[in-house]
Amino acid sequence: MYKTAFAYGNYGYGSSIALLLSVFCLAVTVVIFRGTRKDLTT
Repeated sequence: MYKTAFAYGNYGYGSSIALLLSVFCLAVTVVIFRGTRKDLTT
């Protein structure tokens, strides 16, 4: 991501990679939190 944006000058592609990486990390975090949450009503 860093090399793509700053070393090669492809700022749009680098920011797209950063956005997709952020969305992927958010999705993994949500799955982990839902999996480890202790539901008191069940």
